[in-house]
Amino acid sequence: MKRIIALLLIGMLVFSFAACGPDEPAAATEALTEAAADETSATAQAETSAIAETEETAEGGTIIAAEQTSAPVLKAPTGQANILALYNESLVKTKGLGRTAYSRKLLVSKAVILFEGLGDVDMIPNMKEKDINYSDNQRRAHDLVSLNDANVKSAALKKQEGNLATYEILLQPASADPSMKSGNGGYFSLVLFSDVMALLETYSTQDTPFAENTTIQSFSMDQGKLLATIDLESGQMQSVEGSYAEDVNGTMKVSFLSAKLILRYDIKAAYKA
Repeated sequence: MKRIIALLLIGMLVFSFAACGPDEPAAATEALTEAAADETSATAQAETSAIAETEETAEGGTIIAAEQTSAPVLKAPTGQANILALYNESLVKTKGLGRTAYSRKLLVSKAVILFEGLGDVDMIPNMKEKDINYSDNQRRAHDLVSLNDANVKSAALKKQEGNLATYEILLQPASADPSMKSGNGGYFSLVLFSDVMALLETYSTQDTPFAENTTIQSFSMDQGKLLATIDLESGQMQSVEGSYAEDVNGTMKVSFLSAKLILRYDIKAAYKA
């Protein structure tokens, strides 16, 4: 539109030259030059504005495209059945999952005999005075097992950051005989019969051969908890942190007396892919 108006103006100026005196053509020429300059400036501004709008649109389109192609945030499964299904599937899918830290601390160690009038007497009090705790931070194969409703007390979503979901799984108390293996009741890295015998052997003497005179009746586990972080997009297990307490119950002969053996361990382990 501005270009048409400028052309009309130029035409009017040309026709006016005939009616002008000898001094008027210079003024008309100057006016024509100014009109042409204004037209050129307006055209350049319009083109610059169009380029700027095109660049802004292109940038906006790039941003939108990036948002559309990024991984969507998935909704973390909830409910015990769904969580256990996801946990079990991730154990199968995840390659390279290993135990990266382990600690075992003996909280209680007693060989108790009830003497009439004296109450409980601990026959191995020196056991608490020695360093019997154990830790292992070497990477090893994991010993986690699949879980089901029978060995799980509760399972709930603890937090979600993007597609990483962390679940808290509480285990039911469990018990087993001395022939049990790690994984019983969903518990991991258990203190086994051989571990207890090795401990008692450490405290055996010629007068009191604890290991030879001890019979283990049962093992029991409680306060089991797992914190499992799973990538919802890939279904891979990222990490697991676990803890529980384990009791060992047996009978120990001390001299001509029979004592009740009680050991209680606090156990923690960490696993990473």
